Amino acid sequence: MANRHLAHRLPLRILLAEDTIVNQKVALLMLQKIGYVADVVTNGLEVLKALQKQPFDLVLMDVHMPKMDGLEATRRICQEWGVGFRPYIIAITANAMRGDREVCLAAGMNDYISKPIQLQELAEALSKCPPQKSSEFTSRGEQGKVMCLELQPSAYILQSEQNQTLKTAKIDAKILQSLQNMLRGDRVAFVELIECYLTDTARLVQDISTAITTQDAQTLLNTAHQLKSSSASVGAIALSQLCKVLEAQGYSSKLENSLELISQLYQEYEQVKAALEQEVAKDVP
Repeated sequence: MANRHLAHRLPLRILLAEDTIVNQKVALLMLQKIGYVADVVTNGLEVLKALQKQPFDLVLMDVHMPKMDGLEATRRICQEWGVGFRPYIIAITANAMRGDREVCLAAGMNDYISKPIQLQELAEALSKCPPQKSSEFTSRGEQGKVMCLELQPSAYILQSEQNQTLKTAKIDAKILQSLQNMLRGDRVAFVELIECYLTDTARLVQDISTAITTQDAQTLLNTAHQLKSSSASVGAIALSQLCKVLEAQGYSSKLENSLELISQLYQEYEQVKAALEQEVAKDVP
């Protein structure tokens, strides 16, 4: 596949703007798969600060972020940096709603991909970035806020049984397998990614429950959106869909069937947790 040679043909300084830890890790894995590393920030304000400190060729911009979302950050970039001096901006959104692409392009973004991110789609979007005037990279070790997963080929080789469908339908085996493939058999990194998701999810489920109990629509909107996105990234599709319902309620400030939804959320989370823990516990010779 030509993807692996993309970074050699098109060297880029990349800034990833994503507020969910699991999605950060998944995006970094995909970038590494095609030869790139990226600096990471978690909201639009941090994007602007990063661009003021040093130039970036490309920004992978999550649309929904706290403090300042991706759309507003893009508008500010277009105001403060002229054409030819601003980075190429690719929108990343979990909503995939009709008209989202037009909204992103109207804000000044150059391209658009949806979550969960697909490797081929990401590579195609990166390949559209115009060649940069300067391909000289600063040392990643000297930059302030850098997240780069050190994923060296491991002695661990994935068992063929891991290619089979999970016993539970709570996890989409194809999505989980794609993560394993990107990790090139690094079992330690795979376990770290899943444990990161489970830790983050436990907190988000509690925050969602509290938001429903206190009728805090804004917090419900934000936390449900995060969990929807990260769950889709690890293949927990049913949990992601439930979070989509909760996110919509937060957006409309109509928190209906609250007790029933909390019960469903906890039940779904426990089943996802059990399925992923079973996957992590598989014996590796």
